[in-house]
Amino acid sequence: MRDLRDMDLKQLQGLIYKSITSPAMLPMGLSHDADPSLTGIDLLVLGDERLNALERVDIYANAYFYRMLDCLIEEFPATLAVLGRENSEALAKDYLSRYPPSEPSIIHQGRFLPAFLCDHRYAGNGHS
Repeated sequence: MRDLRDMDLKQLQGLIYKSITSPAMLPMGLSHDADPSLTGIDLLVLGDERLNALERVDIYANAYFYRMLDCLIEEFPATLAVLGRENSEALAKDYLSRYPPSEPSIIHQGRFLPAFLCDHRYAGNGHS
């Protein structure tokens, strides 16, 4: 495994970005078991007696996920209103797993959702 101390700033920023945006970690929280490349995140993020490094990054990961969910709800209010909050969150997580953000702007985040939904389990007559 790479030592975080040998990475340059861009690589370190990429690691933090990955730890926040990785669909495998949203919104259920981060763990060393989730992604071996995150072991040692505590070298980048300071923990204290209230929150360790992973818990601190998890706050940002959850905020990121719910911001993406809010964007999808704003862009597709009827679709997500039909599904309800819980199913909307599941759909958003599935969607973000398939189509993670590829650019800093979130304006186009939902561009593939209509096609994605056609093949999703919620495309049937009911949603469970």
